[in-house]
Amino acid sequence: LVKYIANFNTANTVDLCWGVNAGTTWAKIQGGTSQTMTAGLPWLDVEHPQTTTQKMNFTFKHALAQLNVRIDADPDITAHDAATALDANTKIYVRSISFTGIALKGALNLNNTTANEALWLDYSGTTDLPYGESVTVKDGRRDGREGTTGAEASNETPAGLNADIVQSKAWDDADVTPGVTAVPVNLFNPSTAFADPLNPTDDEIAARLAEPVYVIPTGEAMTVTIVYDVETANPNLSSYLSDGKTHGASIENKITKTIYYGGEGMSLVSGNKYILSLHLGMNSVKFNADVDEWDNHVVNGSGWLPENISAVRILNNGVQATHATMSLTDATLALTGDVHPSAADQTLTWTSSDPAVATVAANGTVTAGADGECNIIATSTATGKTATMKLLVTHKYSDVVAGDVGKIIAANGYIYTNTTQAAEYGTSGAGLICYAGAAGDVDKDAGAASYKALALALTDANDGATCQWCDVTTNSCLTNKLTDYDNLYVTESSYQSGIANTTTLIGDGHTHVAAQVAHDYAVTITGFTNSGWFLPSISQWNMMIKTFAPTSESDVTWPGQTAYPTRLHNNSDIPMWTWTNAGYTAATLNPLLTAVGATGLQSNYYWSSTEDSTTRAWLVGFNDGFVSNGVKTYERYVRAAFAF
Repeated sequence: LVKYIANFNTANTVDLCWGVNAGTTWAKIQGGTSQTMTAGLPWLDVEHPQTTTQKMNFTFKHALAQLNVRIDADPDITAHDAATALDANTKIYVRSISFTGIALKGALNLNNTTANEALWLDYSGTTDLPYGESVTVKDGRRDGREGTTGAEASNETPAGLNADIVQSKAWDDADVTPGVTAVPVNLFNPSTAFADPLNPTDDEIAARLAEPVYVIPTGEAMTVTIVYDVETANPNLSSYLSDGKTHGASIENKITKTIYYGGEGMSLVSGNKYILSLHLGMNSVKFNADVDEWDNHVVNGSGWLPENISAVRILNNGVQATHATMSLTDATLALTGDVHPSAADQTLTWTSSDPAVATVAANGTVTAGADGECNIIATSTATGKTATMKLLVTHKYSDVVAGDVGKIIAANGYIYTNTTQAAEYGTSGAGLICYAGAAGDVDKDAGAASYKALALALTDANDGATCQWCDVTTNSCLTNKLTDYDNLYVTESSYQSGIANTTTLIGDGHTHVAAQVAHDYAVTITGFTNSGWFLPSISQWNMMIKTFAPTSESDVTWPGQTAYPTRLHNNSDIPMWTWTNAGYTAATLNPLLTAVGATGLQSNYYWSSTEDSTTRAWLVGFNDGFVSNGVKTYERYVRAAFAF
């Protein structure tokens, strides 16, 4: 094994080559016969040669991919040229760029198993390279929105971005003109400086643009995410601080763009060098790629990566797709595809790796058959190349069942096993399903009659900080109040009203902090019918925790009270809290939450939207399993919920 660590600074980047057998036979002395060899594979078990002049012929291969990223400014118009560039007073500053589909660290196994193909393992040399990881290059400077001092952020360190494209000096410094213009600039930090920073020669510019870095190709589809600021100076704009410096009358817009190219034959390949051209603008990023094999055979690209390899793409609504989600109640999924090069016959044959999960017709139409995962494969009849799309058949939010408790409802309305699976299929987790019953069970507000499931937020609201229930100690009871501990064991519908409670509290005119931060929880759950985020009532807390972490109930004694009898519950009941039950503490619940990608609960108290009196509201305690009431001005945690 040869271990390798890449570097995004062009001055420190190092190429790596490895040697393989260049012939097909080896004349050995034993028996006077020849030993059969395979060109492109290592020399293995070579016996003594027949003659003293016999030589071993090696072919050395590049084990890495050469990557060069050039960027310039683009005003988002049809033509892209210097004459139509952004106004001279407009600057683009690159903050970071991330690549998925490459690795910076790995171990090259010289005993490769496929001819002429580098065999990369993880850095320990024991498993495959990690899949789906992102490598981020950051400029290490604040963007003006993170503070006012201009100091480097503690979580960002310089990692190879060209200083010419980051806002490292004041707007009017005489010795530097930072930012991206219509002139292409190398993304990575160049190995040499210009002799005169304000008047570089053509040769100096060309040399910089040609400087690459070397990366380990993973065989994974390429994703490029770039974060940059567009700063526009205009005398009509008010003064704006950026990086702690006044840059005149200007405004700064932070923009994040993701560009995705993938499919068989379109990930980076060892031995090729790639030039990515990113044209950064206010509304879009335009992308072309040149692929230059190291024998200097150059082919211009038009969106395919790389251009000089035959390939197939699967398209969903005209967009390249490597993953898709559907349910048994969905209409069919209409896929198309294309073959590269474009001059080739475009005919495709379609197959499914598991027809029980989904079938695919000759025209690419997919029909779901059962919950599960399978691969939809498109094969070119002209080239034999294939493209694979991974398909997940799962429930939609409208088909939620009790068996989905403990899974993730995602922003697209489908249900996934965990947040990792949701991310793999191109969406993000919104909430952890903690209760599923009949329509109208989860909340008794008249407007919530169709909701039949509750999901708990994956993280605490208010950025994880504590807050008051209300900013005044005494306030009239505005929600369905509960004034007796004994009533926690009844099933009156008035206590299942978190949606209505939250709506009332945030519109009352007082500062009901807990309800407001729950309502404002900043996770997008658009795309399907739901209640929006709210502060759960005490009964809804009970429903979620009891259902998510069911434990057998026994007679328990609440201090100072009589024993309560065992209760059995079904979906028409409210599964109530069990006093001092260790099963409802953070220590017991958090392994269940973190296993599916949620953040654990604090071993402390969380507000509900149910009041006890004008001065107190109800709390659930994950430190001891208690339900109690607390003064409204106390500082407690908030975890939002939504119904769907």
